[in-house]
Amino acid sequence: MTPCVGSGNILVCAFDMFMELYRSLGYDGSTAARTILACNLYGLDIDSRVCRIARFSLIIKAAEQDRELLFGGISPHVYDMSEPGLTEQLRGSDVFGSLIRPENADSQLHGKANEVCELLSRKYSCVVTNPPYLSSARMNKELLAFLKKEYSGFSADLFAAFIVRCCQLTEKDGYTGFLTPYVWMFIKSYEKLRRMMFTEKTPETLVQLEYSAFGEATVPVCGFTLRNTHTDAKGVYFRLTDFKGGLEVQRERFLEAVRNRNCGYVYETAAADFGKLPEAPAAYWVSGRVRELYEKYPSLGSISAPRKGNSTSDNDRFLRFWYEVGFNRINTDCIAIDRAETLEKRWFPYNKGGGFRKWYGFNEYIIDWYDDGAAIRSIPTAVIANYQYFMREGLTWSTLTSGKFSIRQFGRGYIFDNGGCCIFELGYRKKFICGLLNSKVFAYIFGQLNPTLNFQSGEVAKFPVICETSAETDRLVEECVEISKAEYDSFETSRDFRRHPLI
Repeated sequence: MTPCVGSGNILVCAFDMFMELYRSLGYDGSTAARTILACNLYGLDIDSRVCRIARFSLIIKAAEQDRELLFGGISPHVYDMSEPGLTEQLRGSDVFGSLIRPENADSQLHGKANEVCELLSRKYSCVVTNPPYLSSARMNKELLAFLKKEYSGFSADLFAAFIVRCCQLTEKDGYTGFLTPYVWMFIKSYEKLRRMMFTEKTPETLVQLEYSAFGEATVPVCGFTLRNTHTDAKGVYFRLTDFKGGLEVQRERFLEAVRNRNCGYVYETAAADFGKLPEAPAAYWVSGRVRELYEKYPSLGSISAPRKGNSTSDNDRFLRFWYEVGFNRINTDCIAIDRAETLEKRWFPYNKGGGFRKWYGFNEYIIDWYDDGAAIRSIPTAVIANYQYFMREGLTWSTLTSGKFSIRQFGRGYIFDNGGCCIFELGYRKKFICGLLNSKVFAYIFGQLNPTLNFQSGEVAKFPVICETSAETDRLVEECVEISKAEYDSFETSRDFRRHPLI
């Protein structure tokens, strides 16, 4: 069964598989084709056009075995739900589709309404689909309200709700199969979905494709199967993310991995191991030693304060480079913000990220904080976050970068942005943490759990820390900071520029 059938490609592939099964049992082609259409394949969608295509595709496929099927006799069980008000139990079916959960089939109904209700009420041995992808930010109010009510905790994206629904449509110990974006494997907003999949179901196989595997339709996707019950069996995971070149390259690498499990990009991991990591990411490639570190040692967030900052909603209005404003109008080295003083001297240094750079730098931005940021506060979509940490010294990094993670020291007097998250309350550990987060050890372990290029404060806060400070470590970090600062200050874009080194 596929609850969002689309143009029927999955059902057509399933037809071929059933044909092989029936032939192996001694059925002739005609009988097998008719039996498959009558008893084995079911599909639903909210688009009547694609449903017609799916039915047509199945009839043509079956007609290869029995031409008489072209002239009627058996119609595929593919139904569109685009007719609003099919029945009270199916109210909103043209928007919610198969996510609707009727209590049972209504024997008083006739025709299409009863058949749709019956399909949504029964259980299937296997449910396979490529569900629709739609983030909550792009949903209309009707759909979002429905998901928050009926699929609470699974409304971050439409595909997440469909995963839950497909499991409900499947018999206990049956199987589900999906092609979805692989963001659910790592991002916090899908944690409830992951924990459901890892503790109530059994992931059996997963293929993680390269980011641009589908060419023009660039969507980071994975295909995976779930057994609809929980066991301790290990799942098999195929990591194809390093192989560029399109779907044909992905296919070749996958078949190679099927033939040779020792190829280096196949992993066998029990779902229970994912729960040992913060927020249970599906990091199937992580070693047992790394999991042990996360279990055994305190997190960075427990010994310091990683924090995200502001979102002005209008950076063009409120941000400037320091050299665009008279220097005597900029507050530097402040200990605290005084509202009265901001009426006279309104600009403050601003940590905004900036890309990859270790130890020191990217301090060229300033922010207009007139009347203690009153104009920013008046914008409904703006966010003033962690105000109590403004003006404190700490460490900062760029949350979004095309390169690796890097962290930099900064002194007091800064306001900070969501794109330039910061760590405070470091005390005597400041230099040690700076060195650790700029190290290859951090890059390796952190990259294991966060393969994206988005480094939010919550992700960094989970990192395990074995805090063994030393005078030698502090000296080396201080030296690195001084070298980086000297290099950064040799350019006119630095507020501390004095003279170009070539002069």
